[in-house]
This record gives sequence, C-alpha cells and structure tokens, in this order.
Amino acid sequence: MSMRSTILIAILMVAALAANGQAPTGKGGDPAGAIWGPPSIESPMVRFEPTVAKEMVKGLNIASWPIVLEKTELIAAQEHFGGTIGNRGDAGNALAWLCLYRHDTGGSWVLWLESSEIDGGTIGGFRWQQLDDDPAMDNRCQVVKGGNVSFNPPRALRIGMKEADVVKELGQPSMSKGDTAVYEHEHNLTIHSVPYSLSNIVTITYRDGRVWAVAVTHSTVS
Repeated sequence: MSMRSTILIAILMVAALAANGQAPTGKGGDPAGAIWGPPSIESPMVRFEPTVAKEMVKGLNIASWPIVLEKTELIAAQEHFGGTIGNRGDAGNALAWLCLYRHDTGGSWVLWLESSEIDGGTIGGFRWQQLDDDPAMDNRCQVVKGGNVSFNPPRALRIGMKEADVVKELGQPSMSKGDTAVYEHEHNLTIHSVPYSLSNIVTITYRDGRVWAVAVTHSTVS
C-alpha cells in the first residue's frame, strides 16, 4: 500500500467515526455549531492491504448533475449549485470543500465535495452523511433541490441501507472497526510513460446497522 493510501485510510477512518460533521462557523452569521465544514481530524496511520478487485466509485450524480472524481473542478460544482467554497490548512494539509444539503421527508443529508492539495482543484473525494432531526446549517452551505445522490459506476449504496445489503453489494470490507467499514482498491497504471498508482477508497459508517455516512476518495499519484 502506498503512503498516500495509508494516510487517506487514517483520515477516513476517524472522519467516519466522528459523531457528526458539525463545527462552529466562526463567521457567516449562523449560530456556533451549525454544519459547515467536514470533520477536522488527526489520527495515527492505519495500515492494511487493499482487497477490492475493481474500482468502486469513480464519480457521482447530484440531482442528475454528473461529477467525475479527479476530473470535475470544484469551482464548476460551485458555479452549478451555488454556495461558498471553504478552505482550511496549508501545503499538504490544505483542503477545500463545497457543502451541499437537502431536507427531505424520506431522508435529509449533507454532502461535502472535497479537493485536497494533491487534487489540483478537482474534486478528489466526498463525504455524504445523514442529517439527524433538523440541524442548523451554515448559510455558506447550499440547498440542493430535486433529485438525489447516486454513484458512478452505478452502485446501490444509499443512506439508510442495511449493512447486510452493503456486504452483498461490495463484499467483505478490507478493514472494519466498530461501526466503520473500509473498502480499498489499488492498482498500478502508466500515463504518458510515467508509472502511477490509483487508489479508490470507500468508507462506510453505520448506525444501528444502517448506513449513516459514505466517504469516498479517488487518487492517482506517481
């Protein structure tokens, strides 16, 4: 496993285990504790081998608008949906995101489209999480009207899905701890005669045996 994948696993594991995605806004005029940025975490590295044979999630559709991970620019998503691009950290720890959400009687959610320093302005990952009750949303987050979230290639993953059905869809996880399961695929490839390693990681957090959050990264590094 590459060092990049190891670090991503550590980040995703703790993010998935976080109690929620809430953080004080500090600015924007909304109350402290309103949902704005994705969980800010630090963690020791966790090592394990990738076990999934094929790439699992290369992109997603939000209200029928397609996103290809490592291809679609974060600013293009902002231009389409609206909202404010958030930023934190610097150098290798830099992260930019766009916060989207939907209130629905069938299930409310928040979705962070994320671009790290290595993504070069493209969307390299995301975190899709169930919203409990009616939480306060920072006014920099943008509401999504119509449609829902689906994955590309088509995956039956959805918030509220039973754990047993996830295993039928993805198989046994590469690693699991408590209510969190991590699936990783990795393979080598060559681009313009330069060797690269592609890592696709899907981290699922369960509550009461059902999917509460899905986090995905897709990274290609030399």
